[in-house]
Amino acid sequence: MKYTTYIIVLTVSLATVSCSGLFNKNPFEGKKGNEITQVYTRAVTAIKDSEETPQEKAERFALLGQSALETPRSAHLAIVAFEEALKLDATNAKANFYSALLLPLLSLKGVSIRMAEIVTPKYAQEATESILKGIRRMDIRSVVSDFLKDEKAGEVFKTLSELQQFMTGQLLATLEESERRLEIVSKDSSFKVTFNYENWGYAKLHTLNPFNTTVTLDQIEVKSAKTAMKGMAVWVKIAASYNLDDALALRDKYLSKDKASLKHMTFRDVVEDLKQHPKLLTLNANGADLLKSARENISQAVESTKIIANMIGTNDAEREGKLIPAFGKYEDYAGCRVGSCMVDDILSGPVAVPVGQHKNHENEKYKERTVLVDGTVIFYHPISDLKALLPTEFDASGKLAKSFPDVTFGGMVPNGDLLSTYCSTADKAKNFDLPIECSKSTQK
Repeated sequence: MKYTTYIIVLTVSLATVSCSGLFNKNPFEGKKGNEITQVYTRAVTAIKDSEETPQEKAERFALLGQSALETPRSAHLAIVAFEEALKLDATNAKANFYSALLLPLLSLKGVSIRMAEIVTPKYAQEATESILKGIRRMDIRSVVSDFLKDEKAGEVFKTLSELQQFMTGQLLATLEESERRLEIVSKDSSFKVTFNYENWGYAKLHTLNPFNTTVTLDQIEVKSAKTAMKGMAVWVKIAASYNLDDALALRDKYLSKDKASLKHMTFRDVVEDLKQHPKLLTLNANGADLLKSARENISQAVESTKIIANMIGTNDAEREGKLIPAFGKYEDYAGCRVGSCMVDDILSGPVAVPVGQHKNHENEKYKERTVLVDGTVIFYHPISDLKALLPTEFDASGKLAKSFPDVTFGGMVPNGDLLSTYCSTADKAKNFDLPIECSKSTQK
């Protein structure tokens, strides 16, 4: 689903750019520190003191939020303006749209500090420095640095359970709120905004004109953003379904090994290490409910992707100047729709999934070998302990598995023919190299 990934990346990237009137100078541009605060305060006072209707004031607050978001140094004030707009008019499309994109991003504020104990302080620092190193403009780098390193954003996660609680609590609630706000925007058929991203850099987003620094967004971007929120919610629920706390102990064990030791580790070594931790990879108390809910989100996201594909089509003129362009050719358009259907089929299961090619006789053409996969098992009949799927016997080297306790893998391969089909396939599919020894036990 390359196109779905493309949609998600582009949609989330909107949280770092914005628009204001094309012919009006941004009041925050060129301002710093106290000057920005003064500009914002004067604008708020002017809006509140006006004799306009609540709806008119809300629109002015939404435009103020756009202007604030347009420049890096004032971007932190944007969400405040959007929330003020929604207090006056809960249906204001601009405020709902922008705030829906910002809320999930803002919930991750201070991520570099908060995640340090889990990913290790060293790696957190290296990852942060790598991100900042790639940002040339100092004003943008400063904003990103403050965002990543904000120590007041929340407590540091000391265990993966604490992170999972945050994910299923604050983060999931934020994603659901963003979806709700985007649903309001989707009811406005005339919705259209134009971003001016000049102050965030000159990267070309959508056009052959390298001097163009604006991009237009409409209902396709709204639906894409909503689909992205559902997609993120799916991963949040899956990641929080199983106990992972002891994974930190394994991480520390492997980090303490030298390169030579790590190089000589085998599949058997890893399996034995996993089995030393009884609670690791066991279903959490609310895991089954989370997985069932994730399955429902996946279905909705897949259907939304097909709707988006139908809306985009292959007419370049209709998508000229938009953030998400038309498909380059009909094959891409058809591929997106077919790909969406395949994902839905796998998750609705069972469906035949290609494993590789095989021919019985020298002059015969290669034929695709498939196995049935039922993706619904993961969500509707979750496995209580994923370690129960690990192999129980290995070859002399320890690198290849010889025997599995359940060749149906919890029912995901209902016919139990994955290993036997794989082993009897002459030409293995690319990127499908299983670490198994093709003995009689794996071909039953």
